[in-house]
Parts: sequence; structure tokens; C-alpha cells
Amino acid sequence: MNCFYHPNTGAVGICYYCNRALCEECAKDYSRGLACKGHCENKVEGMLTSRGKILERHHILLKPKKQQRNAPLSPEIIRWIVVCIFSALIIALITVHLKVHAANLRLSIELSDKSQII
Repeated sequence: MNCFYHPNTGAVGICYYCNRALCEECAKDYSRGLACKGHCENKVEGMLTSRGKILERHHILLKPKKQQRNAPLSPEIIRWIVVCIFSALIIALITVHLKVHAANLRLSIELSDKSQII
């Protein structure tokens, strides 16, 4: 991602107010959020002081891809994976049960047909 104001320069973060990508030259760091220098500084200052804290999704600092790949899984993702695996197991068990039940039903129908013939 490149800077909104300098398209040939890599971005270091995103403005808390306008969500534009910013390079080091264009970003004013408030330690709890970035702002576009000369454009959004007053608005971000007001937002940070009125809210008291910054929402994490607005303060995105870009990291190299190697660091992102090595990041540990969050508890929410682990829970989601466990729920998906558990759901898949339940569906598989129900499917097997229904197939066995259908096979038993066919067998009992065949046996009853044969007993009627005799």
C-alpha cells in the first residue's frame, strides 16, 4: 500500500479520521493514532480526547509480511476452527447414521418381500 499523498512512497499507517494510507512524511503520530499532517490533525486530536481511547481497527500500522505470517492465532480464530471441526464431525456422524439406517430399512423391506413370496 502506498501513501495517498505520495503514490510512489510506501505507507506506514492509516489516518484515524479519513482512513487514507500515509507515509512517514505525511503522518502525524499521536501514539494512539495517526493523522494526515495539515489535513486531519485537529479532527484526530478532538476524536482522541473526546473518546479517550482509539479503536484498534482505525490504527493500523503496516508490518512486513514475514511478521504477519508468524503471528500467533487469536483465541477467536482458534474457537472458530474448533467449532467448524466439531460441526463437520457431527454432520459426518449424522450422515453415516442415516446411511446405515437406510441400508437396514432396505434389508428389512427385501426380507419382508421374500417372506411374502414364500
